[in-house]
Amino acid sequence: MATIKDVARSAGVSTATVSAVINGSAYVSPPLRARVLAAIRELNYAPSLAAQNLKRGRSQLIALVVADLANPFFSRVVWAAEAAVAAWGYSLVVFNSDEKPEAEQRILSRVRMLSCDGVLLVPVGDSTKHLQRDPDEKPLPTVLFGRTVEDDKSDTITIDNISAGRQATEYLLDLGHTRVGSITGPLHLTTGRGRLDGMLSAMKSRGLAPEPVSSTHLTLPTKA
Repeated sequence: MATIKDVARSAGVSTATVSAVINGSAYVSPPLRARVLAAIRELNYAPSLAAQNLKRGRSQLIALVVADLANPFFSRVVWAAEAAVAAWGYSLVVFNSDEKPEAEQRILSRVRMLSCDGVLLVPVGDSTKHLQRDPDEKPLPTVLFGRTVEDDKSDTITIDNISAGRQATEYLLDLGHTRVGSITGPLHLTTGRGRLDGMLSAMKSRGLAPEPVSSTHLTLPTKA
């Protein structure tokens, strides 16, 4: 595989000149530029992206950690994220935590080892441990997606789950239904807990109280 030194030797210029032509970092006269480009084509030279990124101090990798790749929702997230990072000249590295906190910890350690420039994380639990670092470790730019973490200062992209739960419940009540079931999902996640809180808020505003059937199942009685 040809190196930058091979290109410089073939074109009769310095490696600094070759670098300037490739990166556009300095002026190179048209004749010299033409010679360098001809040598690049002749030798089929391709700059090492890894070496360039090492020099720049970045990897051009963005990590995406989802909770369950088998979920079609997260598959669409991967599709959209890949298109977004590609538009900026970055590459996406996808990980699946499988809703396991220990897997999330292992993945985030791997993300740091890969020197990813940032991470988009669907947090598994309700802990801020995923953001804990050694005192001398460079902070990893993080955006939480879909779920929030209590007492966390990371940027977050999510919906208002409380409002969503309230609106869905009010819709059913407005249709005249008096017994409505709710399957919340894990209540340690902000998505399930927020939607349940919204549901209970809508019920309370109509003078209704839930009948607990199980830890994740509530039914509404007829209004007294």
